[in-house]
Amino acid sequence: MALAQAGQEKKQDFAKIAHVDQQSLHKQEKVVDHEVAFYQKRVGQAKTTVELARTLADGLHAINDVANPDLQIDYQPVSLAEVKVAVVALEERGRSTKKAF
Repeated sequence: MALAQAGQEKKQDFAKIAHVDQQSLHKQEKVVDHEVAFYQKRVGQAKTTVELARTLADGLHAINDVANPDLQIDYQPVSLAEVKVAVVALEERGRSTKKAF
């Protein structure tokens, strides 16, 4: 039950992300579903309480570690290197425009 709830909460967190790429969202939801099913099966196969606790903890950790879906290309964050490249390009364009006058 805890695994299913953790999976559901993870997918709800995905749904709250603004400007998420829908294909990436569906892909990551499938990854969550896979992790839930995999660890539920392993929990069912546990033979000792220690094994059960470890499997449950591993499953919760695996679900939590599923990466967030990608953002739509127009809304992806810009890196500092990309900003520097843009600034250099603008400065060069400005210099060439000044020379044209």
